[in-house]
Amino acid sequence: MSAEGTPVKKKGPEIDVLRCLDPACRGMLAYEVTAQNILNPDLYWMARQDGSTRYFPCPKCGGRNVVEEVRDAKGALRHAVTRFEPAGENRSAATSDDDLTLIPRSVRDKLDRVGIKLHLEQWALLTVAERRDLVDAACELPADVDRYRTQLSTLIRQRTGRDPDVLVR
Repeated sequence: MSAEGTPVKKKGPEIDVLRCLDPACRGMLAYEVTAQNILNPDLYWMARQDGSTRYFPCPKCGGRNVVEEVRDAKGALRHAVTRFEPAGENRSAATSDDDLTLIPRSVRDKLDRVGIKLHLEQWALLTVAERRDLVDAACELPADVDRYRTQLSTLIRQRTGRDPDVLVR
């Protein structure tokens, strides 16, 4: 309580959108971080992996925003974006749709059409080829909608052992 008898609000961490660590790029990535670039929430498991290096690719410049373990102010282990690696000869710039780390708008529209809720954790369990198939599959005609619903339901059951969640309309 303050001297005036009003409750004191606890100040939470300042959260901002993760930006590419390349000063020449500063492209936005689809993650939130604290002022120390600690992931909030900790979505480390979504980072791509190349050997022992975990990274978030920049959709603008194609470089790697490397994620590593760090200790926060209280000494707890966290994951933070710590450094930048420019795109090499074998790496090219990726758009967020090409990346398929997040569920693309086109798939979200199809999910609405088939009445299935796909969680990001479930999407992450799919292979890139399965994700690409879901992006490319037709879902306009009634037969396409039924086929898409069956395909997606089967994938979710295979990966999670549970039936998919249904959208409440």
